[in-house]
Amino acid sequence: MKATIKTFLAIILFIIPSIATTQHLTLHGEVSNSTNDNINKHGELGTTNGLTLNGSTIAVLTAPGSGSYFSPLFHYDGSDINSYPGSGNTWTDLSGNGYHAIASTDTSFVEYSNTNNAWEFKGMRSNSDGHGLFIQGLNYVSGTSDAIANMSISCMVKINSAAIYPSDDARIILSFDRSSVFRFSIGGDTNDPGDNPGKPSLMFAHGSSGNVSDISFSNSTDLRDDLWHLVTITFEAEVANGLKLYVDGQLVQIISNTFGKIGELNTSESPRYGVIGSGSEKSNSSVSPPTTPTDMFYGYIGSLIYYDKTLIASEVNTLFSNFNNSNYTN
Repeated sequence: MKATIKTFLAIILFIIPSIATTQHLTLHGEVSNSTNDNINKHGELGTTNGLTLNGSTIAVLTAPGSGSYFSPLFHYDGSDINSYPGSGNTWTDLSGNGYHAIASTDTSFVEYSNTNNAWEFKGMRSNSDGHGLFIQGLNYVSGTSDAIANMSISCMVKINSAAIYPSDDARIILSFDRSSVFRFSIGGDTNDPGDNPGKPSLMFAHGSSGNVSDISFSNSTDLRDDLWHLVTITFEAEVANGLKLYVDGQLVQIISNTFGKIGELNTSESPRYGVIGSGSEKSNSSVSPPTTPTDMFYGYIGSLIYYDKTLIASEVNTLFSNFNNSNYTN
């Protein structure tokens, strides 16, 4: 009887290729854990209903959808038709939280690339204010009410090896305003051209006094190589060694400093909304200026996942393993 049930389950797993994970299997009171590496083509984890036989749960299967990747705050994936169907200017949030991103419509600055399953950012600065992808509904205000104690950002990016501005090559991935909340980029700030071009940087305001730290991960290799990389940073406030960089699932650098909570300013400021691929000083989510500094990303952003938790090393490695089996392969 057990062999028959296992054969039946194997057939189900074979004919449903989008199923990602078998979380548990119960046969006559026996429970086992297993993982099916045949993740959907986008490498995404999610949820479905359990499968029952004779009143017993024999499998709880995970497929594409909400709740994916350790419950992110928002999650965009350019290779998933549920996130981007191939047309339009909306990048749908897969987390289920509704924080969709709206792209500016001028394709000379940003447009979706079907070849790369990703948004292509043209790296332009002249007249680029107001261009990028604008995150809807999510903002941060000054003070303790939504100060960021824990955060992780993971993105699949392919960065052009050429530089439009070789002496000052800053390429913003995600910004909620550097001086109020944070900015995540490749290369440093416009005002600091020596901040390791081609290497990830996190610039953020922290603590009640709003100290601004510009952290460049100098141990990273130059990622401007026209190849896909999964770049992940994790942050935990008020502990030593709380800021870490991972590239392609591997720990690259630990920043030993202790930082206060991000955005914990004790002054009253306007809310800050997020922009993908450009700067942000926005107090609303409209597709319009100001997106300063205009250090637009130059290359492709295929996915972007943002957490209000600090991922551990094994979770980061899982993210990379999943993406490594997806459309973003070199």
